[in-house]
Amino acid sequence: RALPVVALAVAVQGGAAGETEADAGLGALAHQALLRGAGPHAAAEYSRLVEDEGASLSPMVDRDFGGLFLTALADRLDPALDLLAEAILEPRFDPAEIEQERRLALQELAAIHDNPLQTAMLRLRARLYGDHPYGRALQGTDASLAAITPDQVVARHRSTWSAGRLQFTASGDLDPDR
Repeated sequence: RALPVVALAVAVQGGAAGETEADAGLGALAHQALLRGAGPHAAAEYSRLVEDEGASLSPMVDRDFGGLFLTALADRLDPALDLLAEAILEPRFDPAEIEQERRLALQELAAIHDNPLQTAMLRLRARLYGDHPYGRALQGTDASLAAITPDQVVARHRSTWSAGRLQFTASGDLDPDR
């Protein structure tokens, strides 16, 4: 509590877990697109609102979980939590923003394939895990990313972000009773 800052992670099971070769990357794409506008706010406005609160909000994606990570000033936590709730409960999933996230994922895949060490690690994963989500890049493949639709992103979010699946972790300048 020495610094007036709060860090909060909200996670759900289901990063790449359950993906097939055909929809590989869906979990990562859905989590990345989560912050591309929420509630009545388009992407740029939403980002500006988060920054105006002195907060930072970023997606987390892993093979077994995904989520959001919030850091905020303790005395401005409530407005930051409202924006976090909007992202979880009312994501916009604008098709143009999903397309932008798809382009970024394809660029990340290209960077992996340009890096000999990362390429070797990906091939080792494929050898060890075969056609299991652990055996693929979190971003998916060029083919799977091309096939993912905005409707699939929305459906993935709805199936993943439900009350019984949420896990919260908080630290920093918090009143435990509050």
